[in-house]
Amino acid sequence: MVFLTIIWFAWEGAPSGRQEIIRETENHGGSSSPVFSVPEQDEKGEKMAGTLVCSTANTRRKRPLPDLFASSLPKQGAEKNIVPEPLPVIPAAGNTVSALPSAGGVMSSGTNRLVLLKNEKQARACGLGDEFDGWHIVYIGDGVVGLEKNGQVTELKV
Repeated sequence: MVFLTIIWFAWEGAPSGRQEIIRETENHGGSSSPVFSVPEQDEKGEKMAGTLVCSTANTRRKRPLPDLFASSLPKQGAEKNIVPEPLPVIPAAGNTVSALPSAGGVMSSGTNRLVLLKNEKQARACGLGDEFDGWHIVYIGDGVVGLEKNGQVTELKV
């Protein structure tokens, strides 16, 4: 410790009561200082803060996003006495057989898995037990999806 004190005194000199004055250097060059424009005042006499260049007000969401991994199956505690009314089946003009949808990808969050199914009309993320265009999702594996229709199971590769 004494050694460090001796080095400090040798380097800085002995402390004294004088105060060092730090002066700024003056710029005597030919350049002038920058000019900042002052915003004009509006009719009310208040200073305007600035001009809006880009607004993100339209991108703000009004509602929160739904949970993609929430199951569409009824919850265990829900009443089981409610029977939905069957929808009337209206045959489409032309092709009455729905084509096999294509699988766009598989998403997983823990043990929950979703598959992106799409056809010529729509695309939707579906979970296990969901219905898509008359097809029932039986299983979702790594790279494969099992779809059932009329008792036959068809496997799609992702």
